[in-house]
Amino acid sequence: MVSFIGSGRVARSFGKYIAEHGVQLGGFYDVFPQKAQEAAEFCGSRVFRSLRELLAESQIIFISTNDDQIQQAAKELLAEKNTEEIAVGHFSGVHNSTVLSGILSDNHYCFSLHPLQSFSGTESDLISMADTFITIEGQPKAIEIIQTITENIDNTVLTIEPEQKVMYHAAGVVASNYVTTVIAESLSYLEIIGIDREQALKMLKPLVMGTVANAFSIGPEQSLTGPVARGDYQTVNTHIRQLHQADEEKEQLYKELGLATLKLAEEKLLTDNNTINQIKQLFREEYK
Repeated sequence: MVSFIGSGRVARSFGKYIAEHGVQLGGFYDVFPQKAQEAAEFCGSRVFRSLRELLAESQIIFISTNDDQIQQAAKELLAEKNTEEIAVGHFSGVHNSTVLSGILSDNHYCFSLHPLQSFSGTESDLISMADTFITIEGQPKAIEIIQTITENIDNTVLTIEPEQKVMYHAAGVVASNYVTTVIAESLSYLEIIGIDREQALKMLKPLVMGTVANAFSIGPEQSLTGPVARGDYQTVNTHIRQLHQADEEKEQLYKELGLATLKLAEEKLLTDNNTINQIKQLFREEYK
């Protein structure tokens, strides 16, 4: 059976998802029993009142805590002196299985499993999980044990090396968190000229959704549009001048994003070296 230490959004949604695919759940243990109760009700499983109780009925254990609490939870597991062979893992995107292997005993096989998805802890997660890629890494025996999960779900499961975990997680952060930041930055431009936030969101949504759809259908290199992709020096210069007057921090971020965009444009769309160098200079120089 699969059980969880911690009952946050990932544990709740992943637990229910695998249960609906025929994986037998044990239940949830949490230092806040009410949270464990809510998660258990959501997943149709049970609440464990202690780690000893959880260990007695689990072959796979996920530590689903904040990243900085993973090792403490592992130490508390070790203190129970369980002698059965079990797989113990976590959901952290940035940490690999070695944060556990230095703590747990020889009969505890360590792994990490990370769904490349953001979770709300609600039913809507079950829909988005269907297309979610999952990465796993860890000790060979742990990978073997957790096949009872991965073989029951239809997701693409990729095995990566422990040392690849940080770069993998950084990719997810840029694709998810930083895209959100860029949208927020764009909203602030519209607010400067007096367009209220609700209207600005409605304005940007079709543009953003269309851009994302194109990027995934034909690739970022081919779908890039705008003044940098066209080599439109004057438009870029006008933007920088206006942003310099409005907010120098916004000007700086525009330039940094512009340099990255210029590099992308050079791959397929922009080939004139003179134009490329002129725009690059715009992004690098201090506006006077």
